[in-house]
Amino acid sequence: MKKYSFLNTMRMSLVALSALLLTSSCGDEFDLFNDELVITSDYEEVVVLYANMDLTKDINLIRVNRAFAATGFADVNYIQDSIQFAPGDIEVYFHKIYKGDTTSYLCYDTVVEKEESEFFNTGEVIMYAFRSQRLLENDVDDLEYIVSVRKPNGEITEAATLPVGNFTFNRPSAVWDEFGFGTETFEVSINAPRNSQAYQISGEVGYREITYIDGDYDTVFHEFTISIGRSTVGNPQASDIISFETGSKAFYYKVASHVRTYGDTVNAVSRKFTGVRFTALCGNPDLALAIASGSTSTGFHDNTTTFSNVNNGIGYVSAYNRKVTRKLTVSNQTVEYLEDHYPQFRFVRN
Repeated sequence: MKKYSFLNTMRMSLVALSALLLTSSCGDEFDLFNDELVITSDYEEVVVLYANMDLTKDINLIRVNRAFAATGFADVNYIQDSIQFAPGDIEVYFHKIYKGDTTSYLCYDTVVEKEESEFFNTGEVIMYAFRSQRLLENDVDDLEYIVSVRKPNGEITEAATLPVGNFTFNRPSAVWDEFGFGTETFEVSINAPRNSQAYQISGEVGYREITYIDGDYDTVFHEFTISIGRSTVGNPQASDIISFETGSKAFYYKVASHVRTYGDTVNAVSRKFTGVRFTALCGNPDLALAIASGSTSTGFHDNTTTFSNVNNGIGYVSAYNRKVTRKLTVSNQTVEYLEDHYPQFRFVRN
């Protein structure tokens, strides 16, 4: 067993999973800077495909656009209707292949609101959704996913990606009732799942604030997120441990910042932690390669694509798994530190 340890001393902001978990491929890469598209007419229509399946969710979204390699590319691609297929023009499928048997889902189109970008005028994005109550199987070695797009002329664009197996937290373990953030550092770790190479862990911390105003008591519940760490590791074994060690001050600074910004610093008489839970996200090798290549596109933003694992098109298709701990009590040692260093915030022990 090997332990991969990562030090994260001051990282306090979490990049949302939808923005972090990118996708690329171990093979069939298409480098937009060095490879050339063959233009057979005045322009060439190219399918742009993005999918990043959360294997713990019943519903997943796929984005399908089109691009044109032609003179005046920028002018054409600023027009929203030019980069989105009209509903019904294409058929989008998700295929789950397990032990040689294929289960196919025809995706339905829906509209998702997004902010307009500096590149494309796409305030509303057409997405394609499918529902599946069981994406994972016990034996992930015999499991594969394929996303395919069929155009009216019969051309097919598709990409394959691997599942990420189930996993557990190593620290905190399933038998822990409380978690302490220490005075110097604290550690959170997971057991690396099968087919995983990209990792992100965050913590969701809650506290209760009691105020006294004009003779009346009131209670407000707050919650904030702290980034524990993220990394990529090449080909870990199933028994390996992915560990993030974070400076304790990152947590205490986050508490202080949240209280000052969202709390009632005038009328609060006490505050008490309601608990902490940790979320781990583990992405497959397609995700890890996209991160390593420096790509930032998730399919929901109109960023430049640099690598692709899509056949007869460009884009990314990947998958990731998620594990969330149960809610743990924040240790009295943690509260004692706040009492000593931030007495004005009036945190009380459990």
